[in-house]
Amino acid sequence: MRLETLEPRLLLSADVAGTLDIPGETDRYTFSLDRDTQLYFDALSADPSISWSLSGPRGAEVSGRGFAFSDSAGIGENPVLDLRAGDYTLTVDGLQEATGAYAFRLLDVQAEAVGITPGVVVAGTLDPGNETDAYVFSAAAGDRFYFDAQDVSGSAYWRLLDPYGGVVFGPTPSYWDVDVLTLEASGSYTLLLEGWVYSSTPESYAFNVQPVSDEAAVLAVGAPVSGSIAHAGQVDRYSFTLGAATQLYFDALSADPSISWSLSGPRGAE
Repeated sequence: MRLETLEPRLLLSADVAGTLDIPGETDRYTFSLDRDTQLYFDALSADPSISWSLSGPRGAEVSGRGFAFSDSAGIGENPVLDLRAGDYTLTVDGLQEATGAYAFRLLDVQAEAVGITPGVVVAGTLDPGNETDAYVFSAAAGDRFYFDAQDVSGSAYWRLLDPYGGVVFGPTPSYWDVDVLTLEASGSYTLLLEGWVYSSTPESYAFNVQPVSDEAAVLAVGAPVSGSIAHAGQVDRYSFTLGAATQLYFDALSADPSISWSLSGPRGAE
């Protein structure tokens, strides 16, 4: 015989902690949405024997998803739930009558995401280290960005969602830069900094959603060229035309080992 415990109504974005005290216990949390809402299950505990389910007006939205496989690197698919207005029940259960403590929060992504300005460095701390921070920025279709990871102290991951809730990239280790992306839709983009569910100590991070503006110019063969890479992800392109087969020599007049060059032409990559 299973024991069902009806908990007080769940408050979105607030931490929830509970315990399955006896074999067969099921904890149920209820909440209502007055508008269509994007929710994110932020697992704050990692017992692989405890799972959660969510049901609402459309029926089952999530069935038996383990806490350890709900966010960050634990889930490769989109973790954000696009839910309709209505009444919902979130159920916490133990696998094969398991017991133990659990913790989570159901994050209202649209309400809780912090607005950021592309090109300005953002710094923060995941505390505890397994929580998720959400940020939002605006972009127009065709805008290009380089996602510049800086000063990451732990094992968090990051993920970008488009204005429709679809995944643009991620989960990707947050200490890895994400090379230049051309965004396809105009609107608000959500960037999630997702702490690894097994991390317990605070983890700091810093990043820059760097707008990218490349430069182009015509090159005169034989003439010195000087320039600069002004921001992360920028590419400078120089074009020239040869009227006949020619032997050319690239004479490097600077020595920054982090800057490279490439050449392409009628035969492809030279």
